[in-house]
Amino acid sequence: MRFWRSFIKEWFSFSGAERKGVWFLLVVSTCAVTIAKFYPEPPVTRADPTLVSEAKRINDLLMEDASESYYEATTTSRSPHPLSLRPFNPNDVTAEQLHSMGLPDKTVKSLLGYRSKGGVFRKADDIKKLYGLGEELSDAIIPFLIIPDSLAFKKFNPLLFSKRDSFVVSFPVEINGADSVSLLRIKGIGPVLAHKIIVYRRQLGGFYSADQLLDIYGLRAENLLLMKDQLIVDSTKIVSWPINYLSPDSMAKHPYVSKYQANAIEFYRGKVGKIQSLDELVHNRILPPTVARKLRPYIKF
Repeated sequence: MRFWRSFIKEWFSFSGAERKGVWFLLVVSTCAVTIAKFYPEPPVTRADPTLVSEAKRINDLLMEDASESYYEATTTSRSPHPLSLRPFNPNDVTAEQLHSMGLPDKTVKSLLGYRSKGGVFRKADDIKKLYGLGEELSDAIIPFLIIPDSLAFKKFNPLLFSKRDSFVVSFPVEINGADSVSLLRIKGIGPVLAHKIIVYRRQLGGFYSADQLLDIYGLRAENLLLMKDQLIVDSTKIVSWPINYLSPDSMAKHPYVSKYQANAIEFYRGKVGKIQSLDELVHNRILPPTVARKLRPYIKF
């Protein structure tokens, strides 16, 4: 019996500090129970299935609108979505080829719809007829369009042009708008050279000086000197080159830009956003002054 008294006294008796702690816990517990009684837990509210469905529908619509306006959004951002353009004939290009170049779905559908209704692209500027095609995108596409001239890509028949002296040039030929027949009227230009001029003109986006013809293999300086009186250059026909909206592959297709320079431009553009001038690229040693000078008539910012 004495053992149990000792056991109870040892384990169930409290010191003065312990008794104060017990009373404190009792007061706190009583307050907690009282507060819970007068302030019951608020009921759990469940989402209305109708409201949830409506919110999802609105979100889907917003996402759809955002995807359709993707191109417009990127053209105003500091990191525009690059295209991977390459030369193509809009009269026979396929949807798969257009998509592989990064063109928006709306543009692809518009082009194919135009053709399905009997539309024909007879010159590069006809691409601007497409519904919903913005100025920035059309300017990017035009330099890569290949639209064969009715005679330029036909096999040359020497019987039709055997008497070269019978051609009398009564006016200078404007080389940015001339077709192969007009070029053949110039003394010193044969069918092969005429074709080369047209192809090179398309790659450049047009000529701003007759001296650029010297870049064409097979045309010598002495021959050009004889031709200059028969040539004029309308530089207003040059197709602008939107440097801020082309991928490195597309930039490198221009005769004056190397692959290395195109990658350097892309890297610099990713650092600063939009390029403001060619002088900026020269100052930062992205392009040498000689290349910048030749590119100046083609660049659009």
